[in-house]
Amino acid sequence: MFNSVTKCLILAGMALAITGCKLEVIVPSGGDVKSESSTRDCGGGSLCEHNVTDLTFSETFTAVARPGYVFTGWNKGHGFLCGDSVDPVCNLSLLGVTEGDSGVDALLASGHIFYVMPQFRFVGID
Repeated sequence: MFNSVTKCLILAGMALAITGCKLEVIVPSGGDVKSESSTRDCGGGSLCEHNVTDLTFSETFTAVARPGYVFTGWNKGHGFLCGDSVDPVCNLSLLGVTEGDSGVDALLASGHIFYVMPQFRFVGID
């Protein structure tokens, strides 16, 4: 019978065995990010990390401003995705990428971290 320490060690080992790049959703306190699947939602004032381990990753993120705030665009920093868009919807997908592409395979195995981060501006509450 496994005790709780053994279970924790097994889970930690499994987590280390998972390779892939990561997607971090960084959300300031002025809003939330909702995912189309609802499995990757991220509330304001949070950082949510998701493993991207294969070519089946596909998600649509929507920035939702809280009362008194407006969405102004996605952050444009190095490694940030959707950074040139002022559309609150950010589509990220590896579907359709060719399996066996050495560049994509290397990227998935790299552990590289990508980011999405909506920007919100306080406009006041009436």
